[in-house]
Amino acid sequence: REGGFMNVKKGDLAFMTGNVCPENIGAVVEVIEYAGFHLWYGHMWLVRPSRPLRTERGVYMPEGVCDDRDLRPITPPGLTEEVTEEREVTA
Repeated sequence: REGGFMNVKKGDLAFMTGNVCPENIGAVVEVIEYAGFHLWYGHMWLVRPSRPLRTERGVYMPEGVCDDRDLRPITPPGLTEEVTEEREVTA
């Protein structure tokens, strides 16, 4: 992941757990790409939400940036990055 350990990576679906606009908290977003480092907010991601996000000025946007610390990846049940057992599949 860019810049060391982060909560999400490009392509993840994630929940927003924090935001300057409280109504954005809980939004499901697709992590589009790493957007760089912000002095106050840290590592930032360009995200595409399932619904438009509200900005600090009250404008609704189809895409936006979110800091990594306020994103948590959504992992489908039973899906892990580590394969622990091989199984033969028959058709």
